[in-house]
Amino acid sequence: AGAPVRTLAELRAALRAAGAAAEATLTWRRDGVVRTARVAVTPHPREASAGVDVTYGALDVPGARLRTVTTAPAAAPARAIALLVQGIACETVDPGAADGGPLAALAHAWARAGVIAVRVDRRGVGDSTGGPCGDVDLATDLADARAAWATLPAALPRIVLGHSVGGMLAPLVADDAAGVIVTGTSMARWLDCVAAGQARQWRACGASPEDAARRADEVRARSLADGASGRSPRFHAQLDALDLPAAWARVRAPVLVARGEHDEVVGADEQAALASHVGGELVDLPGLDHLLGAHASAAAARADYGHGRGSDALAAATLEWIARVVVRSAR
Repeated sequence: AGAPVRTLAELRAALRAAGAAAEATLTWRRDGVVRTARVAVTPHPREASAGVDVTYGALDVPGARLRTVTTAPAAAPARAIALLVQGIACETVDPGAADGGPLAALAHAWARAGVIAVRVDRRGVGDSTGGPCGDVDLATDLADARAAWATLPAALPRIVLGHSVGGMLAPLVADDAAGVIVTGTSMARWLDCVAAGQARQWRACGASPEDAARRADEVRARSLADGASGRSPRFHAQLDALDLPAAWARVRAPVLVARGEHDEVVGADEQAALASHVGGELVDLPGLDHLLGAHASAAAARADYGHGRGSDALAAATLEWIARVVVRSAR
C-alpha cells in the first residue's frame, strides 16, 4: 500500500493501513526485477466464545486512538468490571480467538462468570495508532492505562489486573479500585528485578554464581544503553525510577498476588514480599510460568518457555477471590 517495510514497526503500520481495504498492492524486488501484485486482504479473526459478548471499540487519547476489546457476559448480569494491563512486550491483546493467549482466555473465563474485562492495545500495536510502540515511553503507557481506567463505569466494583510490568503499573493506574490483582510482579526497583531474574535463570541453566551475576549486570547496562524487550532506554529508565513500595502503600483496596509455580523471571520471594507489604493474599498457581503457560515441571518450563499449555489456574484463583473479597464487600 505504498509504505516501506524495513522493520517490524513499519510492517505493523503498513498492515494497519492495508487492512482498511479489501485489496492491497504489494511491490517487491527479486533478482533485480521490480514486481507488483494486487492481493486480497484477509481480516484478522475476531474473538468469539460461547456465553461471551465481545465488543471492539476505540479510546481516544492525546496523539493516538487505541483499540479496545471488551468481553462481557452474554446473558447473566455483570458483577464487576476489570481493566487488564499487560506486560512489557509490544504485542496485541487481541490474538483473534478466546484461547489465543493467556490474558484473552482469562478475559473470556471472567466474562462467563459475570466479570466484564477490558483490554487495550498499546500505541502502534494492532489497530492502535501512534507509536511505534518501541518508541513510546513509560509515562505515555501509564497515561494511556489511566485513560482506559477512567472509562470504566463506577456503578460496578472496579478491578485492575496487572501482569508482570503491568502489575508494577497497577497501583499507579487505579488508586480508587475495589480490588487489585497482580501476577508475575515485583515491587523491587525495575533494573534490580531484571538483574535478579537474569541471574536466577542463568544459575538454573548451570552458570556459576559469578558468571550469572556478570551476565545479569550486562543486561542491566544494556537496558539503559540500548533498550530491551522491545522498549527504549527511556522506558527502562522511567520504570526504574518508580518508587513502587510507596505507590503500593497508597493502595487501600484489597490485593491478590498470584504467583506461578515455575516463574523464574520474578522470584517467589519478591512476590511474597509484595503480598506482605500490602497485607494482601498470596496464591500459588500450579504449573504456571511467568507467561502464564502451564508445564509439568520447572525443567519443562525452562525448556519450553513461552509455549506452555493453557490452564484455568489463574481464572479459578482470581474468580474465587473476586467473589469472596470484591463483590461481597461491594454489597
